[in-house]
Amino acid sequence: MKNPELKILWPFDGLVLLVWFSTAISTIFSIDRAKSLADLLILCGFVLVYFFASRLRLDFRIGVLFLIVAVSAWLSFDPSREILTDHDLSWQIAVSALKTNFLLGSGPGTFAHDWGRFKPAFFNFSDDWLTRFNRASNFWAEVLATLGFFGLFSYFWLALGLVKFKLENDRFRRVFGDTGLVNRENALFLVLAIIFIARFFYYQEIILGLGFLLVLGLFVAQLAEERKIEKIQNRGWLILGSVAGFLLFFLVSFFVFKTGLASFFYQRALTIGNEGEKTRLLLKAIDWDSNRAEYLVVLSQAMMAQGENILALASSQKATEVSPNQASTWENLGLVYQKLGSAPEAVDAFEKAVALEPTNPYLYFKIGQTYFEAGQKTEARENFIKSIQFKPDFETPRLYLGLIQDSDAK
Repeated sequence: MKNPELKILWPFDGLVLLVWFSTAISTIFSIDRAKSLADLLILCGFVLVYFFASRLRLDFRIGVLFLIVAVSAWLSFDPSREILTDHDLSWQIAVSALKTNFLLGSGPGTFAHDWGRFKPAFFNFSDDWLTRFNRASNFWAEVLATLGFFGLFSYFWLALGLVKFKLENDRFRRVFGDTGLVNRENALFLVLAIIFIARFFYYQEIILGLGFLLVLGLFVAQLAEERKIEKIQNRGWLILGSVAGFLLFFLVSFFVFKTGLASFFYQRALTIGNEGEKTRLLLKAIDWDSNRAEYLVVLSQAMMAQGENILALASSQKATEVSPNQASTWENLGLVYQKLGSAPEAVDAFEKAVALEPTNPYLYFKIGQTYFEAGQKTEARENFIKSIQFKPDFETPRLYLGLIQDSDAK
């Protein structure tokens, strides 16, 4: 007799196949093919265990599922790419951003803009003063900064809804006295609560975010199974909902595949020293995802290294159109104009970057350097002094001030 618990497992089976498929795709396009193939073989072993356990208890299969996702995340985890600021600074940026728009925040995915705009001047004394952080160290700090009060409230509303649903489930279940379901549900609820609270204190990373979504899905599926949710009576709405769900799944899958492939070409381009090959890979990345400003910035730098100044300028200008609120795009445009000898355009681009990052000493230095190269020593001196005010140990603008002083003495 088939285990009735297995009727809710088809979403989990789909998740296992999705994890395996994504790992297989990354193996095909991997630079280190041998290591990725070994990783894929390890994952295949866990997948086989999962499906061979198809007639065992739900608890066992869910345990193996957790192991599969954990192993997959561990195999793909690269600590060198997890660059985050500290918690106190993240919360400080979040509070500053919240003051500008209390209800809605600065907008989804805009923490990099908040960082540049509200970064305190004392950060310039750290070793990472030139680093731009596009993610907060704390998940809830990023939600507060980018989604505002409504965004934070929606997450807590979800948490309260789950607690309410669980309490109702406890009352519903007392009639049947199913202890096994109680233990399983309580275990999932406890893990979900721990992750929810941990995201206030623990550093933000992919594994923690994936674990939260996975446990949330398992918990909701468990609640739905125990409550025996009634089928929709109107078959028209059921068909419409199914079609809409399929289309949404297809669109999301296509988007993930497209952006993932673009990211692969971009990451591979960063490891190649040959500028021609790097340009070819960057163009492939942009073909798959043309809305990533960093791809265009790196492409412009590769073009400039090859002497393709016009193409480099076009790529830099496109980057500012894609991300006009990103200081790095204006900084890069200023660097291109400066190399082309167009001082007024370079200063204008650097000043737009300063408007987005008002405490960045490097930008004031570049404005001063551009003025210095154009022979405008008064304007150059003013910006070199501003650069030193934000970072007193910045030696390069001091050298330029010395050159100006020597020139004035003559």
